[in-house]
Amino acid sequence: MTAARRTWSTSIRWRRHPRRHEALDPEYRSQLGCLRRPDMGLKIEISNHSQSNYVAPQCIKTNGVASFLQSITHLNNRYSIYNWIYEVMAKSSRSYIIILNWNCWPDTIECLESIFRNDAKRYQVIVCDNDSRDDSIDCIKAWAEGRLDVWLPPSAPLRGLSYPPVKKPIRYTEYQRIAAEAGGSANQDEPPMVLIHTGGNLGFAGGNNIGLRYALARDDFDYVWLINNDTVIKPDALTKLTTRIEEVPAAGICGSKLLYYTMPDIVQAWGGSKYNKWMGTTHRLGELSSVREQVDCDMVESNLDFISGAAMLVSKPFLKQIGLMEEEYFLYFEELDWATRAKGRFGLCFAHDSIVYHKEGSSIGTNSIKPGTKSLTADYYGLRSRLIFTRRFFPYCLPSIYIWLLPVLINRIRRGQWKRVRMVWGLAQNGLPRPGDDL
Repeated sequence: MTAARRTWSTSIRWRRHPRRHEALDPEYRSQLGCLRRPDMGLKIEISNHSQSNYVAPQCIKTNGVASFLQSITHLNNRYSIYNWIYEVMAKSSRSYIIILNWNCWPDTIECLESIFRNDAKRYQVIVCDNDSRDDSIDCIKAWAEGRLDVWLPPSAPLRGLSYPPVKKPIRYTEYQRIAAEAGGSANQDEPPMVLIHTGGNLGFAGGNNIGLRYALARDDFDYVWLINNDTVIKPDALTKLTTRIEEVPAAGICGSKLLYYTMPDIVQAWGGSKYNKWMGTTHRLGELSSVREQVDCDMVESNLDFISGAAMLVSKPFLKQIGLMEEEYFLYFEELDWATRAKGRFGLCFAHDSIVYHKEGSSIGTNSIKPGTKSLTADYYGLRSRLIFTRRFFPYCLPSIYIWLLPVLINRIRRGQWKRVRMVWGLAQNGLPRPGDDL
């Protein structure tokens, strides 16, 4: 509520009334009251101000965020306008939390344990399963019913974020892709968790997009938090994100401070990365710095080219105006594509006090600290998506990207990775195979 008070105080001044009721400053009483929150799409107009000790406007017109406001026609005298605004702010922010799973249910249920500890009041969790072959959905349901628990050794530094287990059972519902994309049940009181069968391995963008379509079809949210299944969060991570994005009205996506799960005192990224279009490479801001290092958020935000897909809060206006993630990539560069499409319309912001611990690459074998150990799948799609992105947005940079492939090829030869040598050579010579093609 601190952020809410600070934001609103720029539009309205308050004074203590002798009868212990909050009232509008007399200077404002003589005018038509108009409270605005452009970043949340909220406009509240107050007319016919009461001249008594209570503020009881006769007409409240609303446009946007909170559907519950549409039914309000007056304020009961026992509520002050000050408290009423607090209620509006508390009730207007609702989030969907989307988690994509593929053959990695142990990570997913650990993530869910931490998610259901978060202190946000209004949220719903959506787990999208990309046709896992390890009985992931059954295991996640067993966890929700209290038949399967996460256990971490007492020495694990992050044990308290996901253990002991949260109270079970956790109610859930289950949808196939078509039903989910239509918004699921017409019931407005969906359970805390929704499980969606995507029907295939659709990649990062394709799997998450099904969850986004579910949210858009229901149209009852303010934000969507896309978070990797190989993460655990601090309880206030989502609250800090929503607070920050509401402080930056132009922002459409907000990132968390990502820390390494296995090295919780070391930064993985301050929200996201910077992109070099000539080499097609990314550089994570703040990577390998100490978690105790002071962060200049303005500096970080001015250098961000995209927010990391491991944890990104997306606003409803961004989704409706920019659209869903581009599915051609399958893996990697989806977040950069999203942010590039939004340039000039939406900015990016960073919540330094929103903390997310990321294992990185549990499903596909990514390792930014030791790039030579990354899996063939990660290597392939990283190179492939780089070429797709460059062709879409910076085709004049393609010659330098192809020149950059030469040292990549030499590195694979030096490591004796002959299958990868053929893969790099094939990408350079034969264009861009489809995601389903053999590596």
